[in-house]
Amino acid sequence: MKDRFDKSTLKSATYCTFCPKMCRFACPAAEFSGDEAFVPSVKVGALWEYSRERGDFGVARYSFTGCFFCLECREYCYHEIDVPSLMAIGRSIVHAYQPYEKTIEIRKNIETSGNMFGDQLAWNDLSFSRVIEKEVVIFPGCHVLKYEKEMLEKAFAVLERSNVNFAGLPEEAVPACCGYPLHALGDIEGFKEHAAKVVQSLKTVATLVTLCPHCAYTFKNIYSSVGVKVPFEVLTHVEYLSQAIRFVPERILHDPFIYHDPCYLGRHMGLYSEARQLVWKAVDDVAEFLHSRGDADCCGAGGMVPYINESLADAVTEARLKDVDERYEIIAPCPHCRLRFRDKGRVALDIFDIFERAIR
Repeated sequence: MKDRFDKSTLKSATYCTFCPKMCRFACPAAEFSGDEAFVPSVKVGALWEYSRERGDFGVARYSFTGCFFCLECREYCYHEIDVPSLMAIGRSIVHAYQPYEKTIEIRKNIETSGNMFGDQLAWNDLSFSRVIEKEVVIFPGCHVLKYEKEMLEKAFAVLERSNVNFAGLPEEAVPACCGYPLHALGDIEGFKEHAAKVVQSLKTVATLVTLCPHCAYTFKNIYSSVGVKVPFEVLTHVEYLSQAIRFVPERILHDPFIYHDPCYLGRHMGLYSEARQLVWKAVDDVAEFLHSRGDADCCGAGGMVPYINESLADAVTEARLKDVDERYEIIAPCPHCRLRFRDKGRVALDIFDIFERAIR
C-alpha cells in the first residue's frame, strides 16, 4: 500500500485534506449532485486516510467515482493540487481490491479488439484510408470511429481541399484506443501494457494528429508517467489546423453557434484561443457559455464517470446545458463532449463539421 505514496503525493494529499476548501463550489461533481462525498478535499481526504492505512474502503471507492478529471478545482487552489492525478492513484487502489465493474469489461474489450467498446472498429470501410509512412497520420480515437465516422469523412474532405500533406489513417494493426479508459479507471498495469503496444504499432509515424483531446493528453503526458516513451510528435487537431492549413471558406456561416471548452483541450493543455480563432474563420458570430475558458464547466464526460457513476454524469451534463437556448448548435472540439450533448438532444459539432459546411 505505502509504495503508492511517494513524498510528493503525500504532500499534495495532506495540503488538500487540511485546506479551507476554496474549491468546493468549483467541482462539478459536488456542486451539481449536492453530495459532499465528491468535494475535492473529501475525495483526497479519503486517499490521505489510506496513506495512514486507516481508510474506509467502501466510502473511498464511492467517493473516487465523483471525479471527472476536469481540473476545475485547481483554478481555485492556492497550491495548484492536481486532484485528477491523486484520484488516479485512488482508483488504482480500488482496482487492486475491488475494481469497478466496467473496468474488467473494458480491459477485456481492449485486449481483444483494441478499443473499449469491444467492436471491430475497422479503418478500411472509410472512403479515405491511404497511409504514407513517416508523414502526418490521423488518429481518430475509438469514440470518433464508433459514433462519428461521418465527421471523419468531413475532416478528410477539408484536409484534401486545403492541400496539406497528410497521410490519412493508421494501418489496421493499430489499436483504435489510446488506453485512456484503463488509466482513468485505475488499471495502471493494463494501461501500461496497452500503451506500449500502441507506440510499437505507430513506430513509423513522424507526427500523430488526434481528433480527441483525451487521446492527445494521454499520448503527451500519461504515457510518459508510466514509463512509455512516445517517439513521435503528437498534436491535437486544433493545433494541427492552426499550424498546417490556410482555410478559406466559400461562405461565412450565419447559424447560431455557441462554443464549449473541453476540459482536456482547455485546462489540461491550455488551448483556448487557438480553437476560437479557427471557428472565426468560418462563422460570423459565436456565443460563449456563461462559464468559459479556464472557468468552463465540465460536460460530464471525463474521468470515465459515465461508466461508473452514470447519474452523476447526467446531472453534470444537464447543468452544463441548462441555460443554453436550444437554438444554438454547440461547437465542441472533443468527441466525448459531443456525445454527452447529443445524448441530451442537442446539436454538437466539431471544427471540421463547421469547416466542411463552409465549403459546400
